[in-house]
Amino acid sequence: MKTLLDRLTGRATELAAAGDAAQALFAFFADTVTQAAQHRAVVDLLADGGDTIDIAQSVRAFRTQIVDLRAGAQQAGTIRADAQPDEVIALLASICHAALHPTWTPDLQHRTRIVIFDGLRAPRTDR
Repeated sequence: MKTLLDRLTGRATELAAAGDAAQALFAFFADTVTQAAQHRAVVDLLADGGDTIDIAQSVRAFRTQIVDLRAGAQQAGTIRADAQPDEVIALLASICHAALHPTWTPDLQHRTRIVIFDGLRAPRTDR
C-alpha cells in the first residue's frame, strides 16, 4: 500500500507541476479511483489477512496535494469556490471505497466521476 500511496502522491505533484491547473484535480481524482479499483485484490487479500484498510485515512495522506490541486483549480475557475479540501477528500474517499466493490465496473466508475465532477465544477457565469 505504501508504494501505491507514494505513486499517487508523486502523480499529484506531477500534475500540479504540469501547469494545467484547470484539469489537474480532476485528473488526479480519476487516477486515484482507477488505482483503487485496480488494487481491489490487494485490499481484499490484506483484509482477509486481518489487516484493516482505512480508505479515508489513505486518501487523507494526500491532503497537501489535494489542497494544492484544489487551489489551482479554483484559481483557474474550474471548481466551485465553496468546495473545501475536506469535501473534496470526502468525495474522493467515498468513490475509492465504492471502487472496491466487485460490481464496480469501469463504466460505473466513469459515470460516477462525471456526476461528482459536475457537482464540483464552478457555475457558468455566461448563462
